[in-house]
Amino acid sequence: MNFITSFVDHGYRFRALSYDKENKFNLLFLPGGPGLGSEAYLPWLAQKNIQDTNIWLLDFPDDGSNRIPNVSYENWKTDIIPAIYSLSNVILVAHSFAGMFALTVDLEDVVSGLIIIDSAPDNSWQAGLPERIKQYKLPDTSDIKAEYLKNKNNENFKKFTVASWQYFMMKSSKDFAIKLLSNLPYNYHPYDWADKDFHPQFKATWIPKNIPTLIIAGDHDILTPIETFKSDSRFNKQNIKYKLINDASHFPWVEKPD
Repeated sequence: MNFITSFVDHGYRFRALSYDKENKFNLLFLPGGPGLGSEAYLPWLAQKNIQDTNIWLLDFPDDGSNRIPNVSYENWKTDIIPAIYSLSNVILVAHSFAGMFALTVDLEDVVSGLIIIDSAPDNSWQAGLPERIKQYKLPDTSDIKAEYLKNKNNENFKKFTVASWQYFMMKSSKDFAIKLLSNLPYNYHPYDWADKDFHPQFKATWIPKNIPTLIIAGDHDILTPIETFKSDSRFNKQNIKYKLINDASHFPWVEKPD
């Protein structure tokens, strides 16, 4: 697929899937992971014909295929604001980790709207994960993760992620899930940083005050069920709406692209 690609300060990469200077809004997709890259959106967005809106993929510096040496991941929080300001009327779409990340940066005057897909308001989702793993009878991938932790590299990170596909997508999506995950540009460095330095103390510090916010989740999201938001009173506001996608997973666009 051909992109209009541009870089801004600190190495943020913008790739336009569709662009017309007459369009008012910029729909900006920030990937989850971290370490997997915005390519995870492509099988979905390549099929969409969204009118009157520019569609962009945004990659963090040194995330996925946007390889940039000597990056401080802690600086992502400050550096993303001027990156987003390079566009106008931005509706930020943030999946999983990116949704959590967005809620640690005050974007109230930076974006025109926010869409969070299968994410969480704090790290309490981790506490309930063992019970959900048992409920869904998921395979134990601890040996493969141990292999990764013993020898951290992109190939072992990929093996661990692909082996864990049932944690991300429904069993009925096996072939597509493995194909999608197998073709992503793995980068273990930001994953390792988030595992050690972001997730353990994560709690949303910015709750959108006035901007329209949509929180989407698949009803079979094993990692970050939508209840983590609904049970947080901070997110019970007039400007925040919820949408549960039936028969869908942590990657709801896989099972229910429409």
